Amino acid sequence: MEDNSFPFSLLAIFVAFVCFGVWFVVDAYLIGKFDGKIKRGIKIWSKELSYDSWQYLLGLKNDVVEYQTILFLESKTAFIRVQDTQVLIYSTPRHFRSSWEYVGYVDLTSPNPELEYRASLPGIIFLIPFTVFGLLIFFVNFIFQTRAIDSYLENKTREYSSMKENPT
Repeated sequence: MEDNSFPFSLLAIFVAFVCFGVWFVVDAYLIGKFDGKIKRGIKIWSKELSYDSWQYLLGLKNDVVEYQTILFLESKTAFIRVQDTQVLIYSTPRHFRSSWEYVGYVDLTSPNPELEYRASLPGIIFLIPFTVFGLLIFFVNFIFQTRAIDSYLENKTREYSSMKENPT
């Protein structure tokens, strides 16, 4: 009797990889779009919002949108979108374009106003294997380098001790 589980396992891995890739592309595309839900992505970092910024956001009644015309197309390059008690902030550096975009999120009902920097979840998941691989390389290199240093120091110490015991 033949075992046919390997081709099916390989197919399942391929399908999972393709599905993850589609999720990654779609989520990376949607994170910086004007439309859609306000709270998107996952929180990467946050900082306290200044009192002036807090007051500005509380006073906003309409969205703020900046456009840039490239050739014949007009696109949103930065915006502050207000929806009920939530604010979404998007902006990219002028001369730097990235496919790994971040957005800012503010909950206006929070007792401690903070600006959350949020990124795409599949983008972060994509980085994990590279981070683990990088840490593995760091750890192996650390072991080899420290052993070489220890060995060199031991040899030099032995040489010194033998010269001290047997002065010629």
